[in-house]
This record gives sequence, C-alpha cells and structure tokens, in this order.
Amino acid sequence: MSLALTQRISVPGIYTLSDPVYLADPVIEPSLNNSTIKELVGEDGSPAHAWASHPRLGLAPDAGDGDGDSSEAQDVGHVAHQLFLHGESRIRVLNVTAFRSDKAKRLRDTALAEGLIPLKAERYDAVRRVVEALEKFRERTGAFTQGKPEQTLIWQEGRQWGRSKVDWLCDEPSAYLWDLKTTTGRASLRSFSRSTFEFGYDTQGVYYPRGAECVRGEPPAGMKFCVVETRRPYGIKVFELTPQAIEIAEAQVRAAIATWARCRETGEWPGYSDETEWLYPPYWKLKAWESETRTGRGLMAVREDPALIASMMKAGNLGG
Repeated sequence: MSLALTQRISVPGIYTLSDPVYLADPVIEPSLNNSTIKELVGEDGSPAHAWASHPRLGLAPDAGDGDGDSSEAQDVGHVAHQLFLHGESRIRVLNVTAFRSDKAKRLRDTALAEGLIPLKAERYDAVRRVVEALEKFRERTGAFTQGKPEQTLIWQEGRQWGRSKVDWLCDEPSAYLWDLKTTTGRASLRSFSRSTFEFGYDTQGVYYPRGAECVRGEPPAGMKFCVVETRRPYGIKVFELTPQAIEIAEAQVRAAIATWARCRETGEWPGYSDETEWLYPPYWKLKAWESETRTGRGLMAVREDPALIASMMKAGNLGG
C-alpha cells in the first residue's frame, strides 16, 4: 500500500513509499534501519551519532538531493537505478544544459513537484546505456523479475520497530532479496568487497532478510547485490555474503538492536569512549621505513611483537 508523508504506520507489513517518506521514518515510533545500525556498531560511529543522524531524533528529515546540479556520476547512477526498476515514468527529460536559468529551474522544480526526476537531455543517453546493460542482464538471468521494485518492509520485534527498503522484493517469500548498486569504478570483487564492509552492506545483507522474515513469516534465501558500472563497458557482477560474513554481521545486528533498545528506554545516547587509543603505524608506513633505512629494523620489530601484530590485524592495518 502507498502512504503519504503525514501518516504514521502502526501495522507491520509491506508498503510502497517514496524516498522522502521512507527517509523521514513514517513509523509510529522511531524505527531502526541499516543506516542507524551502521552508526551504532560501525568503527566510526556511536549511539550519539545514531541519535544525531536519525530523522525522528536528532536530525530534520532529509529533503533529498534532486534540487540542484549533482555530479554526472551520481546523476547517471541514481537515474539509471530508478529507470531500470520503475521504467520511463519516473523521469522527465528536459532540453536544458544546466539548471541555472530561471526557465530551467522552473522546469526542474515542476518535475520535482510532480514526483519525477528531472534529467538533462545530454545525460539521458548515458543513463540508457547503463539501463540497457541491466536489461540484458535481467533477460539472461531472470533476476529482477516476478516481484516488485522498492518495497518497504515495516516490522516489530518486541517493543522495537524496524524498517528497510528492498530494491527488488520477489513474489516468492523464500527467494533472494535483490539490491541494485551503481558504481563509477569497477564492479570487481576487490572493489565491492572494500565498499561492503566500509559502508555497511554486510549488515544490510542480514538486516533486510531479517525484516522480510518478520513480515512474511518465512526466511528468504538471503540477499544478492547486483553491481553495475556506469561507464563503459558497463560491467555487472553479482555478490553474496559468505557464511562467515553473515555470522559476523548477524552478531553486529543483534548488538545494534540491543543498544538501540537500551538507548531508547534510558534516553541516554553515549558518544565516543573517553579512553585513549593507540595509533599503530599502517603496514605501508613500516614498509617505507624499512625501504628508507635499508635495515629492516622496523619490520623486524613488528614481527617480533605478537601483541602488536594482533592489534594491527584488528585495526585492519596489515592489509596494505
């Protein structure tokens, strides 16, 4: 069912929501989504950051990013995402080169007011090439069929509410959930693996299926990430979390849910710890020192200190 921004959802289920409505959190109580989970358990976040960035707690709802000239890469990726999932009805091609003149701004604002994405004509060809690659992928694999695009799952676990917006929700509850991502770089294992654990796609790959199971009563097979390049040759790769990655992400999600519940109940959202942390030199710094001194003393010191090795591995500093 569709929903307006002024309404509040009090019944778990599957909803069709616009981005502004979803991002503003239309649930009857402030709900937990993957962005908040990332703040709660990510290395760069804290409960205080989760509170500050939540639209119902510390941050006014985000108005979106469609009212100005975004970068070409972001524009192409975002519009291709919408065009592939929803078709031409979501965009309006405008015969303008920039949104600087009063006429161009009026055309842009009219499109936005009608819920459409204003797209400069010169960008349309670039978007179409990405979409054509995705359409061929869909025809080859059967992915992104027999379901609905951008469905919002709203569920309740105990007293806590959760929400997620699935790019493609298959009609069959046991089927995979699909997430579509665009990249200006390479859709390679190395590149997307780095993005997955940096931007919280791993917890997304666990939290979204968790919500689907709560709403539909049956666990999906998991989540697949379809990554498409927005530049030639418009390569496409599909990724899935390993069992080990799922195990770790599930532990993080459980910790985030517990922290969210505790903070909501107590009204206390602590920030960073006051304890001093050690700054270990990254591996490349040690290699540079070794090369410059030509003695190997720096690297040997690390090799002879198991505690230092363990700390650097935990911090991810032995990866290059």
